[in-house]
Amino acid sequence: MAELTELVGVLKAAGEGTRVRLLALLADGDHSVKDLTEILEQSQPRVSRHLKLLADAGLVRRNAEGSWAYYGLAQQGDGANLAQWLIARLDDSDADRSRDIARQRAVRASQQAQANEYFDTVASSWDLLKTLQVPEEAVEAAVVAALAGRKVDMLVDLGT
Repeated sequence: MAELTELVGVLKAAGEGTRVRLLALLADGDHSVKDLTEILEQSQPRVSRHLKLLADAGLVRRNAEGSWAYYGLAQQGDGANLAQWLIARLDDSDADRSRDIARQRAVRASQQAQANEYFDTVASSWDLLKTLQVPEEAVEAAVVAALAGRKVDMLVDLGT
């Protein structure tokens, strides 16, 4: 059971229109801040602030992938349960929700088109591109061999 102040904090985090809209969007899958700013037509600082409040309250989770951060609904815990409860009560025919759904579809369609365009561009040289890749196991073996017998206090991988 949550303490009163903790519960009030979670309710405050969820109790704002944009944040409920964010929860509903994240129920349909993870999104980057960039995606969410396009869908909601709000500034990046504003969307980031809402997401931070939701994450701090345990309603959403943040997942970093390289230089990108993706947000999704929390998968377990009281915050996850509250988020699911709220989302289940939303009416998809609400004007804001309908616009968000349409924009979300447009953003995903644009991303798919960009991915298709990229792969169409590289498809003719795919076999060559594959030969330029070094298997991860080979890179790891080379690093281990280079360090064999040496004491290492710190090793930094700069995205090799």
